[in-house]
Amino acid sequence: MKVTGEKVKIRQNVLKIALIVAVIIVLGLCAFKIASNAADISRKRAELNEKQTVLDEQLAENDRIKEILESDDKSEYMEQEARKKGYTKDGEIIYYDSSSGN
Repeated sequence: MKVTGEKVKIRQNVLKIALIVAVIIVLGLCAFKIASNAADISRKRAELNEKQTVLDEQLAENDRIKEILESDDKSEYMEQEARKKGYTKDGEIIYYDSSSGN
C-alpha cells in the first residue's frame, strides 16, 4: 500500500512540475508578444509623426499656392511652373549651354 501512495505522490509532483512549466512557457510567450506589440506601436507612432510632418508641409504649400492663385501674380506663377516642366511660349527658342559640362 505504501508503494501505491508514493506513486501517487510522484505523479502529483510530476503533474505540478508540468503545470508550472506550461504556465512559465505561456507567460513567456505572452511577455514576448507584449514586447513585440509595444515595439510595433512605437514604430507606428514614429511613422505617424513622419506622415503628419509631410502632411503639414503639403498643407502649407497648398495654402501658399492658393494665395498666389488668388492674387495678381497668378499668371507669373503659372508661367514659372510651366517653364519648370519644359513648356515654352509660341515662337520662343530655348538655348542650352552645352559648354558647362552638364
